[in-house]
Amino acid sequence: MSAANQEKYRTIAGLIKEGDAAGALAQLDALLNECPDDVTALSMTGSAHMRAGDQDKAFASFEAAIAAHPESFSAHADLAFAAMKCDQ
Repeated sequence: MSAANQEKYRTIAGLIKEGDAAGALAQLDALLNECPDDVTALSMTGSAHMRAGDQDKAFASFEAAIAAHPESFSAHADLAFAAMKCDQ
């Protein structure tokens, strides 16, 4: 992962943490337009949707991350954490 992308992810993570899901999602959409299979961006999109209260979109994003990278432990962990948080 490039240093530029690491900085983008840090910025987006900060937006999610601050509760600015809309701002985070706008930046994530731009990243995903460039690279639709970016597992980090897909998982962060799920996190942003969870923060915004849209569980359906969150689960779809986490599942897309798994579909793009089935070997990714973090993608599976993100989905599992979301399911636990939603009592599923």
